[in-house]
Amino acid sequence: MDDFYTATFAEEGEIVFEEASGRRYLELRGGSRYRAEPGERALEEITFNLYGELIPEPKNSLRRTGKVESLTTAELWHSDEPRLRGALWWRLSLPMMVPAVAVIALALSRTDARRGRYAKVGPAMVVLLLYFLCLTQGRSAIEGGQGPTVMMAVHIAFGVLALTLLQWERIMKRWKAASRA
Repeated sequence: MDDFYTATFAEEGEIVFEEASGRRYLELRGGSRYRAEPGERALEEITFNLYGELIPEPKNSLRRTGKVESLTTAELWHSDEPRLRGALWWRLSLPMMVPAVAVIALALSRTDARRGRYAKVGPAMVVLLLYFLCLTQGRSAIEGGQGPTVMMAVHIAFGVLALTLLQWERIMKRWKAASRA
């Protein structure tokens, strides 16, 4: 293997994306490239008007495999690849998350004068974070080859939690009345 030091200088440059191959290149214009072997005084100089070099991609990079987000929902729907199925269920889950989060926010927005306005902001953020993390784990499970049942179970569980929080005061009143009797 050659042990050379290389330095390249150019007046201008840009990264060019080649659509056909999906590769990226560094394209430099109006410059010089210097190359020298360590310990030697000789310096090789090459001037150029246009110089291009391939930008290598890591082995498992998303850019190398193609962006899942750029695929249409129909393409994801017809795919059997676990990574694409996970992306499909993730795409479907985000709108499904909105009603449950809205009901949770409504339930946790009720407060009384003793607690203050922001007493339930912390618990609401924890519930939202847990919901999001559970959905992320569901997507990972689907990408690992499992079915979408994990993700649907997360939505059902948080939907039940939302309805329970919405009816919490009534549930507590009935429970207290039943425990007194």
